[in-house]
Amino acid sequence: MGEAGLPDIFTLDALPAPPLPRPGEQWALFLDIDGTLVDFETNPDDVKLPPDLRLLLERVRSGHGDALAILSGRSLSDVDRVTAPCEFVAGAMHGAERRSSSGEIVRMFAPESTSERVGRACADGVRQWGGVSVESKNAAAFAIHYRQAPAMETNVRELAQMIAEDTGGEFAVQFGELVAELKPSGATKGASVLAFAGEAPFAGRRPVVVGDDLTDESAFKQALALGGFGIIVGDRRPTQASYALQGPAATRAWLHELACHLQQRTDSG
Repeated sequence: MGEAGLPDIFTLDALPAPPLPRPGEQWALFLDIDGTLVDFETNPDDVKLPPDLRLLLERVRSGHGDALAILSGRSLSDVDRVTAPCEFVAGAMHGAERRSSSGEIVRMFAPESTSERVGRACADGVRQWGGVSVESKNAAAFAIHYRQAPAMETNVRELAQMIAEDTGGEFAVQFGELVAELKPSGATKGASVLAFAGEAPFAGRRPVVVGDDLTDESAFKQALALGGFGIIVGDRRPTQASYALQGPAATRAWLHELACHLQQRTDSG
């Protein structure tokens, strides 16, 4: 059994391309950013959604009755920077920050003293490791990036695990694509999907989650439990997603197809 008692249903197989909504079917769409909508950058600060992609997301959001949310490991302020001037409902920092459609922001942070201790331990731990850097997310979560030093993976993972254990359960480790993240325990993308599913405009809709990383698996699992499905971007397996897209360019092409489909349905309805 996985998170929150939900079963783990993994596949190692090749997966089909995702469908479009059936007649009368209403989706709630949840989208990751890095590696899903856009390619990874060596420096996360270099990521910014281009105008045509922002326009596409607005079209899809409108076609879904505003039931579109961003799910990201980035902080909420950084999600807003990446998507500016657009602002989206979002589950940020893997669920530690969440902004609802009403604009209410809910944060699930560890005590400040614990966060400060974790931040110092991360910085001290990687100080002598070339190509490894620490990203502070509002001093509430910390990402140890080793994209420029992949050979350091074992060291980074062991360091992150040790730091989390030293917090006595207040922080947990989330491993991702060439990153180890220390975040408040209980914060997951799956928890964000579940919370959104109980609120307008997402309630009563079929959840569809699109993501590429290990961090998205909890959201795929939660979508399945709620009668929806996940779409994995890339060839990482095993996964609990039901469909697959080849990469961010394929995601954008599918979103364009989805936007056109929703517009045709509106025009004919």
